[in-house]
Amino acid sequence: MNQDLFETDLTPATVIAMYLHPRMLLQLMPKLKRLRPGTRIVSHYYHMGEEWPPDESKDINSLMIYL
Repeated sequence: MNQDLFETDLTPATVIAMYLHPRMLLQLMPKLKRLRPGTRIVSHYYHMGEEWPPDESKDINSLMIYL
């Protein structure tokens, strides 16, 4: 699908995998925080900042993954 990330309805998602620049992550954060509890969010390389620390982080082949 080719859609505007900020206009797309993400509420049906149970897992969201992202590889976005930190500035984009911060802009998207309010929308992600409105998702249902239990929705899994995976961010590749960049985390969501100090106000929303990851539950877990892993180094997979020298690429950081934040859950």
